[in-house]
Amino acid sequence: KGNCNVAFVGLWRSMYSFRIKDTRAPMLVGSMPENGAVGVSPDTTLVLKFDEEVVVVDGSSGKVIFTPQDGTSSAIEVDISGVAVDSSDAKKVVVSLGSGNKLESTPVAVEYEVTMSAGMVKDKAQTANMFSGIPSGELRFTVKDTEDPYIYYFSVLNRVFEEPCL
Repeated sequence: KGNCNVAFVGLWRSMYSFRIKDTRAPMLVGSMPENGAVGVSPDTTLVLKFDEEVVVVDGSSGKVIFTPQDGTSSAIEVDISGVAVDSSDAKKVVVSLGSGNKLESTPVAVEYEVTMSAGMVKDKAQTANMFSGIPSGELRFTVKDTEDPYIYYFSVLNRVFEEPCL
């Protein structure tokens, strides 16, 4: 009972509601292709999976860069126009290489490293919790070779042929 001899009736559900401020930036929890994957198609689309719903930051000058580790091929840079939240799952971000671009497909498999600038993605909550990006060494995969193996050397009755056999 209170000071006026009135009994306290208690609180009921939804009488008060509280929200805890989101202070943590989104974290990358997976990707497709996965880190360390081999045999990836050269025309793959990269999908990044986050631990919370995210949005792409309009006007970001950042880039997602696919850098081949063979030392001979050029890197592919994707600006913000090639980055979008998956329409069916706001925890996924799709990185498209764009028309005419694809990962290097050579007779030998090529490993790619993917990096992403900070500030291209943030959490969906009305906060400024920016994703810190993907640093060098965190995400790599290998694109499959594009040619079937063939015999380029064989010997018949002690004669040597060094022409490609198709």
